[in-house]
Amino acid sequence: YRLAGFRAVDFLPEPEAAAMAVGGTGRILIVDIGGGTSDFTICERAGDQTRILVSEGIRLGGTDFDKQLSLAHVMPLLGYEAEIGNEIGDGSGTAPRAPFHDLASWEKIAFVYSAQFLRDVRKWERLAKDPVLFARLGEVLEAHLGHDIAYAVEAGKIAANGASAAMIELGVVEKGLQAELSNAALQAELFGGAQAIADCAGETLRKAGMQPGDIDRVVFGG
Repeated sequence: YRLAGFRAVDFLPEPEAAAMAVGGTGRILIVDIGGGTSDFTICERAGDQTRILVSEGIRLGGTDFDKQLSLAHVMPLLGYEAEIGNEIGDGSGTAPRAPFHDLASWEKIAFVYSAQFLRDVRKWERLAKDPVLFARLGEVLEAHLGHDIAYAVEAGKIAANGASAAMIELGVVEKGLQAELSNAALQAELFGGAQAIADCAGETLRKAGMQPGDIDRVVFGG
């Protein structure tokens, strides 16, 4: 900023900036549910002064929900928990889970595009009881489609939240490929995370010595 010619440079905590942006007076609860964290701040506004009373947060956010839905509804279409035959003998085993967890985690997707993992997947394709699953996974790796899948899961989550059911559209991987996501499944699978976020909001109020009715305004940021 100084190199650009600004003489006065000040930084303001994001919750305080949000409280100032909405204006008004009274007690304001700032809710910032982001990709990987959920944060709550209670501010008190009087005139043009803003005082932060308490802040709380947890490392849980939207991408954590997306990962859970991806593992439950999308990754099985790519070989997650599928059976792979042994190279020698008649036995079989389950595909390693760790790479699928990485592929379903926004911040780790870029790390699955290794030549070694692709070679492993092509070997699993030859040995699998359902080779189509691993052929799809190989396509995802070769074309670097991990983030496209993540976007599709997020879109399906949003759609299912407002309807009885929605489809996670995976045509970018294979023409016509879809994964159904019902609202009932969405609510059941994400209930634990949603409750943890609600508990954090309650803890913020408790630390401020307040009840929900003591809040004059709720501001959603993030």
